[in-house]
Amino acid sequence: MYQIQHDIQKESEALLKAILEYEAAHKHEPDFVDTIYEYYHWKIEELFDHIEKHRDNGISTFQTIGIMKTFWALGNIESLNRKALSFLDILGPDNLCKMTQDITNEEYRFYEEQTGTEFYKLHLEEPDDAPHREYPYDVLTGRSVKR
Repeated sequence: MYQIQHDIQKESEALLKAILEYEAAHKHEPDFVDTIYEYYHWKIEELFDHIEKHRDNGISTFQTIGIMKTFWALGNIESLNRKALSFLDILGPDNLCKMTQDITNEEYRFYEEQTGTEFYKLHLEEPDDAPHREYPYDVLTGRSVKR
């Protein structure tokens, strides 16, 4: 079990590093969005397929949320968050979005209790089965919508 966690953590760190290096070297190229998508979208999708396969049977949901949070932080990079396109449009695969919504509020709250954030206070009434929950996005991006 520990080996799977270790391997997935290393895999995610290496992929994130590669994306950041590519972004720094190529962000001013006219076809940047298309080429970074072509190079990395499928790799992110493959990583999160691997995580989903081993979630709760080799990798904890807590660690999964931590890895997801590092990838959602790519949305803070200007070149990956343009006027008409966001990080999700450019690099975010469907399985990352699905996993974001599939993790329960209780699991996000446990993560927050361990990391010292309190977004759950803004979302106490938001049910796990809401069609589009905002709570996971607040936890993963560190943002909050003023209520």
